[in-house]
Amino acid sequence: MDTIILTGGRGRRLGALTTHHPKANLRFAGKSLLAHALSALRGSENLIERICIATGYQAEKVSAQYRRDAGQISSEIPVTWLPVESEPSGTFGSAVWALHTARATRCCLILGIDAIVTRRAIVEFIASIRNEKRTTFMVSPMLAIAPTHGRIRLNGSGEIAEYRKSSFCTDQTPQDDWYCDVGVRYFSADFVKECLSLSLTGACDFDDIMPSMVGKEQIFESHILKERWLHFANSMDFLQEPL
Repeated sequence: MDTIILTGGRGRRLGALTTHHPKANLRFAGKSLLAHALSALRGSENLIERICIATGYQAEKVSAQYRRDAGQISSEIPVTWLPVESEPSGTFGSAVWALHTARATRCCLILGIDAIVTRRAIVEFIASIRNEKRTTFMVSPMLAIAPTHGRIRLNGSGEIAEYRKSSFCTDQTPQDDWYCDVGVRYFSADFVKECLSLSLTGACDFDDIMPSMVGKEQIFESHILKERWLHFANSMDFLQEPL
């Protein structure tokens, strides 16, 4: 499969931290967020054929950071830099744009830059995919970790029964059957094809489009992340304990 890492967002919630630096370059526990994302893929070399990095805001600084981090992120997986996205189009819009520019035709792992998970979590996520023809979301019962991410309700079979926009969900306490979208997603080849057929206008995040997609003919699976993970949406998040 391919992997796409989305680094092009402006990171407005981070305020002054991203005025002069892209979010992917911000450092936590001695490494940039980009280095953390790439490091999590080490150990999956036999499953991932190439990594595509999608850039937008301050793209030249992201590529420069990658070169500086080379010693920390060495991997056997080839890395491809996609053309710079000129206008921000939201997390889902950027994923679709990246699929287009990468000329994707097969299943694909989509990673956001605002979450850190362990290598073990990535390996277990890929191994958990029960049906390669079904798109799968990594979800977590720890709702408070990412208050800006969409909320997902599962049915008894582990399929996604409902997806809610994060702004509609003010309660951050754990709730039965409700989970947080971590930001690690497996797109089946069929879903990649469907995404490439969409005509999007304006910025579109995952929690803008997923509520209308869930419940249609396509079934979305889930993988529950049972370990701690990190999310970065404001400056205080950089004070968290490392994994």
